[in-house]
Amino acid sequence: MLRVINYICYACTLISIPLTIYLYRQTVQERAPTYYISPERTRIIDTTVPAPTELKVLYKDKDLQANVNALIVYVWNDGKLSIKAENVLEPLRIELDPACEILDARLLKVSRSVAKFAKGEVSQSTKNSLPISFAILEHSDGAAIQIIYTGSPDAAAKMLGVVEGAGQPRAIESKRPTTLKEIHHRGDLARYAILALIGCVTAFIAYRLARRRRSRQPWGAIDGVFLVALALYLGMGASFAYDMYHAHEPLVPRTIWTER
Repeated sequence: MLRVINYICYACTLISIPLTIYLYRQTVQERAPTYYISPERTRIIDTTVPAPTELKVLYKDKDLQANVNALIVYVWNDGKLSIKAENVLEPLRIELDPACEILDARLLKVSRSVAKFAKGEVSQSTKNSLPISFAILEHSDGAAIQIIYTGSPDAAAKMLGVVEGAGQPRAIESKRPTTLKEIHHRGDLARYAILALIGCVTAFIAYRLARRRRSRQPWGAIDGVFLVALALYLGMGASFAYDMYHAHEPLVPRTIWTER
């Protein structure tokens, strides 16, 4: 019986190491200004498509003969430590390619009104730059901003500025789904296959230990190995199940997510 208790202690030790690391990471306090540029662009005017000569598009009473597109930028604080206005050392702004001109911008969604998230005015000297500001951004606070601009539909966009203790905002780039309906079938099949394998091995080990227990045979070293393996496989299965559950969540907090 003492040997069994020792094996259980070994298994608990193996599980506690990654659990300790995970809990430590959850308690780290830091500011993390983050942004995500949606790859989906909306073409409002496409000059490559022939249009009737009678059709004119005016912007501020001027004939607009250029490609006009719209993109969505998500901005939020991904850290546990809040970002206040006084923590912004260099004004934050969303900047497009120099050849682009921002025509209009609007806030599609703001996490909380208390954040007082606001967009600034585009200056005549930097028509490709949109200033943004806020009173405070706590964890997952932020906004979704739609920018309408002239220029290439593939124009690059980035967020600039400096935040105390965090530096420049970091961009999120991932191959995870950009909408809630997208599914990566190959990734799903691989996850299900691995999870099924882990489940089979776990079931076999559990059956082996249960059968040994019913026969009332004294536990040996091989049973201890099986017990440790059972704990490890259960942990792996839980990890893969957690990964599969979150695999198709949006990249940004749900409080500002606008795409479906």
